[in-house]
Amino acid sequence: MNKVRRCASVSNDEIRGSIKLFNDELTLDNISRPLFVNMCKYNAIGLFGTDAYVRYMLRKRLQE
Repeated sequence: MNKVRRCASVSNDEIRGSIKLFNDELTLDNISRPLFVNMCKYNAIGLFGTDAYVRYMLRKRLQE
């Protein structure tokens, strides 16, 4: 988390290791709209449809 706060480069393995600390279903339901939009853009998920559908697509992509 300190690397992310400093805007330092973070490897995919470090991200995968820290993901286990969070319950992504709860986190995705409670994140702010701007963060949600940025996560979708980063994962190449369109924002078409209801928020519930887009959150489902984001969960699905994160599980892959």
